[in-house]
Amino acid sequence: MRIIVADEDLLALQNSVSIIKSVRPEDEIYAFEDCLELLEFIMENPCEIAFLDARMEAMDGIMLAQEIKKIIPKINIIFLTMYDEYYRQAMEMHASGYILKPLTSGDVKKELSDLRYQLAEKEDALLDVVCFGKFEVKNRKGEVLKFERSKAKELFAYLIHKKGAECTLREAAAVLFEDEPFDNKRQNYIQKIISSMMHTLKVNEVDSVIKKDFNSMAVDTSRISCDYYRCMDLNMELDFSQEEAYLAQYSWADFM
Repeated sequence: MRIIVADEDLLALQNSVSIIKSVRPEDEIYAFEDCLELLEFIMENPCEIAFLDARMEAMDGIMLAQEIKKIIPKINIIFLTMYDEYYRQAMEMHASGYILKPLTSGDVKKELSDLRYQLAEKEDALLDVVCFGKFEVKNRKGEVLKFERSKAKELFAYLIHKKGAECTLREAAAVLFEDEPFDNKRQNYIQKIISSMMHTLKVNEVDSVIKKDFNSMAVDTSRISCDYYRCMDLNMELDFSQEEAYLAQYSWADFM
C-alpha cells in the first residue's frame, strides 16, 4: 500500500513520516514539501491514504485534497494540523480523518482503523503484477517470473486484464493470434501455450492463482497484487506516457 504525506515544514514532515512508518512499516510512504510534485506523483502512482497538513502557503491542505480527489476519488484523506478551524471544511469534503498536532502513533492507529474507504489488503498475495509500462510478474520474494514462451506470458497478461472473468480457449486464441482460424492446429498450439504458462507458475509454486475449468480459465484476483487492480479499485483516471502505457507491449491492450 502507498501512503503520501504533505507538509511544508520539513521537521514536521519527517516526524509525521517516522510515526506513520512505525505504525505501518510494511507500506510505501512518500513525503512531499511541494504540493505540485505530490500531484504529479499521484498521476502515475495509485495511493490509498494521504496525510495532509491543513495549512500550507503554496496550496492549503483543503485545496490540495480537492485536487487529489479529482485524480483518486476514493483516496482516504487525513488532515494533520495545529488548528481546528478547518474541521468543518474537512468533513464537508468527506475526509477520512482529522488529527490535531503533535501527531502520535495512537492517533495514526485510530484513524487507520476507521477509514472512509476500506483498504483491499493483499497480505496473502502470491504474485505482484505490474501492468503499466513493461508487464512483469514477481513472486513473494521479489523475483521476476521467467516464462518459457512469450505467448504464455501474453496469455497470463490477458488473464490479469480480465480481472477474474473466465477466458475460453477460443477467446484466448482470438487475442493471441487475432484473425487466424480456430482450427485443430490452433487449438493444439493454445494447449501448449497454456501448459507452458502453468509450468512456469508451478515451478514458482504459484499455480493456484489460476482457476481452470474444462474449456476456460481465470485468475484468482484475491491472490494477486496488481497496479491495474489498485487503479480500478480507487477509480483513478491516469494519463501515462507511451513508455508507461497499460500493457504497452500488447496490441490488444491499446484501446485501454
